Amino acid sequence: MSSASSNQSFVRDGVGYNEVHPLGRKDPNIASEESSSATSSFSSSDRIESNLSDDLGENEPQIQSVIDSDGMRKFIMLSLWTVNDFTSSIKESHFKTLRNKYQLPVNMPLHLPYKSERCYYDDVKGVRIYEQMLKAGLRFPLSRLHRQLLQYLGLSVNQVSLNAWRVFLSVEVLYGVMSKGKRRLTVEEFFHCYRPVEITKSKRMYSFVARSPLLRLVSDTPDSNRDWKSRYFFMDGSEWMCRPGETEFLLVDTTWGVLPPSGMHPFPSLI
Repeated sequence: MSSASSNQSFVRDGVGYNEVHPLGRKDPNIASEESSSATSSFSSSDRIESNLSDDLGENEPQIQSVIDSDGMRKFIMLSLWTVNDFTSSIKESHFKTLRNKYQLPVNMPLHLPYKSERCYYDDVKGVRIYEQMLKAGLRFPLSRLHRQLLQYLGLSVNQVSLNAWRVFLSVEVLYGVMSKGKRRLTVEEFFHCYRPVEITKSKRMYSFVARSPLLRLVSDTPDSNRDWKSRYFFMDGSEWMCRPGETEFLLVDTTWGVLPPSGMHPFPSLI
């Protein structure tokens, strides 16, 4: 794996965005020394303990947009992304239990992370799946609605936090119950009530926050559990993206994206 590919990830605009950042636009507030420090690489063997995530302050270096040769916007990976580097405690012997418990089809290959493999690399073969996602109710292959959610945001499946998945799945069930099964939740309706917010202590991961107290449909979510970060595996191929019989669908991004700061703040139109 080249250092160029391992130190970069895409900055994307989800298909639902109303605002798009101009390509190649630099932030004048970014100092040159911040740019040089942001480009420095880190050893793949380095591991930052989970308690360091509590020390992340507001003085984080900003992200400088750059344009690659293919015309796509990318951003320079910051060293504090290493707070996401945890060794998986899942073993290959657990795969059979995981498949049976969470109905993971045998045609979806699973593998443990390689020593230098990180979930935000742009050439990772597969996507990182946390066991707690499955416990929260997320299932693979993804349903059409869950795929549309990721496409709308332009994020990878593992950038949506566990509690965010719990909120979305709960609202999905609640919507079906309240309509007596006559209607299904849409992404636009969900984001009329909620908006994505980056988690301060888990950079590039997002939670869903109610736009107002009156629009908060899920009143409680479990407290934070640090152990979930070390319970993960990788799912290969593209079979996890869609269910059998769905022949026309947009692929879900497996590289990590970044939501523009102004993205998703207005209420989506329900018309």
